[in-house]
Amino acid sequence: MKRIAIILIAAIISFSGTMLANAITVDDCFKKFSSAPNAKYVKVNSFLMTIAKMSVGNDPEAALIKKFDSMRVITLENCSETVKKQFANFMTSGSLDDMEEFVSANDDGNKVKILIKTKNDLIRKMLVVCYGAKDCCLVEINGKFSIDDIEDVANSQMPKHNDR
Repeated sequence: MKRIAIILIAAIISFSGTMLANAITVDDCFKKFSSAPNAKYVKVNSFLMTIAKMSVGNDPEAALIKKFDSMRVITLENCSETVKKQFANFMTSGSLDDMEEFVSANDDGNKVKILIKTKNDLIRKMLVVCYGAKDCCLVEINGKFSIDDIEDVANSQMPKHNDR
């Protein structure tokens, strides 16, 4: 009986270790790739976001921006192919902060994923991850906004791009 209990405990420990190994934090991504040669990294903290909110207008995009608390962006457009491949591997190697996939697209090898973390029917964190042969970027938006807010912005942009 002790032998079975020990085997079960060992199995649980090894399984939880595997789960932890596949868990990737957003901070890990920003730390790893913001220092890559030719990477561009921008962080808009809550203080700067408050200042930005004062200068936006009243259109749907501005209404959405007013619901953002902070934002981080990293782009690897000018980085080497090696760095871009490392980024793509990093993005596909595990789950990011246990976020759920909201939208996913694949166009000629360029992949885009939008991941969200919600609380009380509001999106608290949204990640936009793009990776492929041409460009790689990661956008993190923290705030309190709804899916309807995003749809309003998308709908407001549709007439502007009716030539597609």
